[in-house]
Amino acid sequence: MGFPWTWLATRNQFRSLRMDLVNLVYLSSGILMLWMLSRALLVVWWNPLRIQKHFLDQGIRGPGYKPLFGNLREIAQIHRQVKRSPPLPPPSENKSHHYMAERIFPYVPFWSIKYGKNFLLWIGPSPFLVVTDPELIKRMFNDPYHYFITANPALHRALGQSLPLSEGDEWANKRRLLNPLFNMEALKDMSQIIAKATTKMVDRWSKFIKLNDWEVDVQHEFEELAQNIAAIIIFGKSAELGKRIGHLQMKLQDVTSKVLRIAYIPGSRFIPNPLTSKCVWLRKEADKLIKELIKSRYSSKDEQENDFLGFLLSSTLTQKQIEDECKVFSTAGYETISIALSWAFILLGTHTEWQDKAREEIDEVLKGNQPSFEILGRLKMVNMIVNETLRMYPPAPIVARQAEEDIRLEGVDIPGGTTFVIPILAIHYDKELWGDNAAEFDPSRFAEGASKSSKHPKAFMPFTHGPRMCLGMNFALLEIRLVLATILQKFTFVTSPTYKHDPLYTLTMKPGKGAQVIFKKI
Repeated sequence: MGFPWTWLATRNQFRSLRMDLVNLVYLSSGILMLWMLSRALLVVWWNPLRIQKHFLDQGIRGPGYKPLFGNLREIAQIHRQVKRSPPLPPPSENKSHHYMAERIFPYVPFWSIKYGKNFLLWIGPSPFLVVTDPELIKRMFNDPYHYFITANPALHRALGQSLPLSEGDEWANKRRLLNPLFNMEALKDMSQIIAKATTKMVDRWSKFIKLNDWEVDVQHEFEELAQNIAAIIIFGKSAELGKRIGHLQMKLQDVTSKVLRIAYIPGSRFIPNPLTSKCVWLRKEADKLIKELIKSRYSSKDEQENDFLGFLLSSTLTQKQIEDECKVFSTAGYETISIALSWAFILLGTHTEWQDKAREEIDEVLKGNQPSFEILGRLKMVNMIVNETLRMYPPAPIVARQAEEDIRLEGVDIPGGTTFVIPILAIHYDKELWGDNAAEFDPSRFAEGASKSSKHPKAFMPFTHGPRMCLGMNFALLEIRLVLATILQKFTFVTSPTYKHDPLYTLTMKPGKGAQVIFKKI
């Protein structure tokens, strides 16, 4: 029997084929690794350097790109230096509030001095153009389609695809649909709800102030007041359930603000960590309550109830869109207002001469009657005080927009994907725009209106500008002015010696250690 040469040849062929397959796998893996490496180098090295040179050629400088992390380490170092600074003095010794911009966003004044009003910085490999030129900002705010609010996925998970985070035609359609919520007639109706709730609070305060001076944290009081008002306006008969939704959304917003401080890495939301887990739980709880509320409204056939939810249910919005708008309204409807009122009372409690001027005007105009929607326009001093408060403590001290595509603004070519950072707080404290007393509380700068308060008509931007200006601005101003006038009519007050000036920035800027004020009945 001869040796099986045919079998040996077949075996060698299989061995050769297996080796070819192994080599092919190695080659494919090598090509894939080279492709991934080239893509990584493109993202973290080549593109940033290309964009940096693009801006440098146009005269826009910055601290310079560092591979992978960008300028995160420099920003952290600047913040650490600020934290080592002495604590802020009490209001009685610091009436200028000149530490504000340096404390909240210290890298902005630090790099503005070094690189100019507009400069480029990097968060990871992403370019951020910090803009403090009001003319460029005006152009940017006036174009709602090329720009949209920069949204880390964490922000979308908290607020859904609601109006502030919508883009393009979707945003335009929603804005047009929701505008009637804040027309003149709607505001008149809201003013009655505001007046009733404020009178109830003032009556309660009067019992505490009847015999002695009364010290209270007005931040807590105004949060409760504004939330009660918002819950009634938005959810009507379901106000108590609406307040629970608001509480959950506020907690979600606080946690989200911590997530937003972390540089976003694609896919990171799938990596378990305590912050994202808490966000998921809070969002599910809020979503469950909103769905229950909508289901209850449909089953009771009260969808035409005269509140925000009734309006939304009768609109062409889908249920998911209605849920998202409820999330926004349930927090934005009171947080901005309660924070602004807290700062106004800290400022007026420190600068009591302006408190006296406003009270004198209120007594002269109202003649003992309660403040009302129709009469607020005649309270010029109150309006000046509110504007100056919003200048010094804007509700959102910093906002961002991202260029959706390449665009040219004010002679500057902006690559698509560049995020504009508008540090409103720094602009509101700019001496070139507001004069040498920019850091001082001086409502008289608004005596001729907001457009003439500074050297640029658009330098005052507490609610931003243009088509995407805050939809609820008129409602917020109405409530702030009405509450302020009502309390000034009944009480005098001073900022308590126990108050610690420690502004805290999350998504908004609030008193970090409360707002303690001492009241006395007139």
